[in-house]
Amino acid sequence: MVLWDFDGTLADSSSDVWRSLVYAASLEGGGFPAAFMQDNSNLSAPMRTIFNHVNPRPSPNRLETFEKNVNTHYRTINDFPSTRLYPGIAIILEELRCKGIGNVIVTMKPKPALERLLTTKGWEDKFQGWITPEVASGREMTKEAMVSYVLDRWHLSAQDCLLIGDSQGDIRAAATHAVRSVGVTYGDGDTELLLEANPTYVAHEVIDLASILKKEV
Repeated sequence: MVLWDFDGTLADSSSDVWRSLVYAASLEGGGFPAAFMQDNSNLSAPMRTIFNHVNPRPSPNRLETFEKNVNTHYRTINDFPSTRLYPGIAIILEELRCKGIGNVIVTMKPKPALERLLTTKGWEDKFQGWITPEVASGREMTKEAMVSYVLDRWHLSAQDCLLIGDSQGDIRAAATHAVRSVGVTYGDGDTELLLEANPTYVAHEVIDLASILKKEV
């Protein structure tokens, strides 16, 4: 089974994530510096860090409201006009499906946003399932816990899986469970941090990823 991170791995969603952040910033009477928005790796920063780049800077006690407005926009207002699968990803997903290999999304994206996006884009049938932080009732899971959940739910061993992601956290989550990993540098993550996590394989382009998958799954 192939475990896919979503943002920056399967799909380029950066423009639409920025739309929700800009919306929330506008409600605070501000915006983001152009240089900050030009670096998509900033999207993986903690919400407090992003909030601190709103200019003019709101009162610190507005952080919770800012985050709530970001989530509300992304989950219920944003229609994801710019989100696209990276070129070549749809072909890879179909080739894996034809080989009987499952594709499962493992993402920190909230479930309501992910499912609305998949429905809007018509991508649900490309995946055997998806795991989000809220999948375990009553608690929010880490990426490590989500990988463990996949192994248990589908009765898989680590050798049965390959995790693909663009962040250090993705690679570390795989390593925690001795799952092989592919670090992709074409996404939004910090490449230096990604490589420091020592992924099993590295794909700089989708074509590199396709070659790795043909050999390893």
